[in-house]
Amino acid sequence: MEPHKGRYKLIAPYNFIVELSGYERVFQIPAGFETDGGSVPRFGWRVAGEPFDPRYIASFLVHDWIYSTHALERDAADAALYHAMRKEGASWAKARMYYHAVRWFGGSHW
Repeated sequence: MEPHKGRYKLIAPYNFIVELSGYERVFQIPAGFETDGGSVPRFGWRVAGEPFDPRYIASFLVHDWIYSTHALERDAADAALYHAMRKEGASWAKARMYYHAVRWFGGSHW
């Protein structure tokens, strides 16, 4: 990914697997897709972290892509964010915080 007008742009396709409720699905995000990262308002950075935190940017990318394409149902997209963050080393508390934030406030972006 590379910075692009306050966002990050994918410069090569990105493959990922979503594992939910005992099934796996493989997806590919095409090159050129843009993400705004963690969509965290500046006042929340101290608690949640910066929107382009390199530890979790892949999770944010996947979640943004699922939201933009509706490749999964919204609840599955939010659960995928939680599980991806945990795989990337996020604590249970941090991953749950992001999960609840997108459940409570993400509907307008769906």
